[in-house]
Amino acid sequence: MNLDLVRAIPTQYMLLGIAALVAASMGFGYVKGAQHEALKAAKFEAATESLGLAAKQHAEQVAEADKLRKEKADAENKRTITSLRADVKRLRDERSRGNYVPPAPTGSRSPEIACFDRAQLERAIQQLDDRVSTMVARCDEATVNLNTAKRWAQPPLSDTIAP
Repeated sequence: MNLDLVRAIPTQYMLLGIAALVAASMGFGYVKGAQHEALKAAKFEAATESLGLAAKQHAEQVAEADKLRKEKADAENKRTITSLRADVKRLRDERSRGNYVPPAPTGSRSPEIACFDRAQLERAIQQLDDRVSTMVARCDEATVNLNTAKRWAQPPLSDTIAP
């Protein structure tokens, strides 16, 4: 007796069985793919977390180095500004000891008046000199502050921290 089992199953049931096998294999693939994606996601999260911790530690080291450089720069800036102010004061004091207007010639008829009032001219020149000196001193201090900030912003290569 020759039994043909494939022909014994009606076509509709055969197609339904094949569809069930396809659906089962697709479901199995979906579950396996989901597991694979979950595994990839877990690995990615672990890598991201470790990189985040490393970046945080690096940022803390950089912040600490910046803080130390800032303290050094502030101390250097304070010393330089103090020295600059002392030099400006010394130069102003030296200049104020003398007269701004040269002395009148000994043979002049009226040494106090020569187309101007000598005392008023002396006072005016002294006021001008004081204002100009103050402005120059402020500019010098601003220059020192800017140079300090530039040095602080670009640390020497030996001070940099490798990631």
